[in-house]
Amino acid sequence: MARPAPSSDPADLISVIVPIYNVAGQVARCIDSLRAQTHADIDVLMIDDGSTDGSGEIAQRTAGDDPRFRLVRQDNGGLSAARNRGLELARGALVAFVDGDDRVAPDFLEVMARALSAAKADWVACAVRNHYPDGGQTVHSAIHGAADISLYPGPTRFRFDTAPDVIRHFPSAWNKLYRRSLIGDIRFDEGTLFEDHGFFHRLAARTDHILHLPHALYHQTRGRPGQITEADDDRVFDQFAVLDTVLPLVRARPGGDRAANLLTSRLLFERSTALRTPDRRRAFAEAARAYLDANGLRYMPDPPNGIGQAWELEMQGACLLSASSRLLDNIQTALLG
Repeated sequence: MARPAPSSDPADLISVIVPIYNVAGQVARCIDSLRAQTHADIDVLMIDDGSTDGSGEIAQRTAGDDPRFRLVRQDNGGLSAARNRGLELARGALVAFVDGDDRVAPDFLEVMARALSAAKADWVACAVRNHYPDGGQTVHSAIHGAADISLYPGPTRFRFDTAPDVIRHFPSAWNKLYRRSLIGDIRFDEGTLFEDHGFFHRLAARTDHILHLPHALYHQTRGRPGQITEADDDRVFDQFAVLDTVLPLVRARPGGDRAANLLTSRLLFERSTALRTPDRRRAFAEAARAYLDANGLRYMPDPPNGIGQAWELEMQGACLLSASSRLLDNIQTALLG
């Protein structure tokens, strides 16, 4: 396929940062989706974060001789380190992040950039199409409590007047397009997981809005072995350090106390859904309850918006079979999409 002709306007250049780590089965599809972009002026930074399965070589081979793609190798430092390396090397006035196991629609960058320019917004998010191992798909608006994309017929500017206004939006780095001037010196926290949250809330503190598009332009891979958010291991405890970073930013806005309760409840519940080892699940429940008490927070179950009630009972040490509680939470999650 012939590449679209690039524009001569430097402001049109979009740097796309692709962190790559052991995604040999998915990375070619990711790079192909970027080569197919209808927006020609792209600067794709493929950051091979010490892959051991040949992912970097696959990415380079897929990019071929396309000069818009650069492979950067580094020792394994984690997702944050890879994204930060990309930010240091990015040349575009606009920046996007695409994970190496995901892909985007051909007009992802074109539609996002056009909307950003028309609205004179600082950043723009889009809906997400989730792809599961069995071939199933779901679409989510990327707004908590309003999954249905039909609720938003076109570009919508959401104001950040209160803290609850902010936490409605997915804090993910990857379904958004940013003005580089908004990012400035903000970077991802290294050495911890769930790093998107700190990055998102620091950016939100610099602006009074986010633009949202109802189009599912970002395609996320779900259920892949090794995915951090679905891993049943001790890294789940990193969530507490992330909350320590985020909660002061949340509480600084009007309505911050309620938002802090809601956000903490959501994140603790989401982490619990990955835990299947009884001892680890019990330890996390105990740590979660202690964290709530130490920080003057309360758990706010909200099943219609994806915050399960059974987890509250586990944290309280109710005499429930852990398996039964997980089943209820998983049913609630499945029904909510």
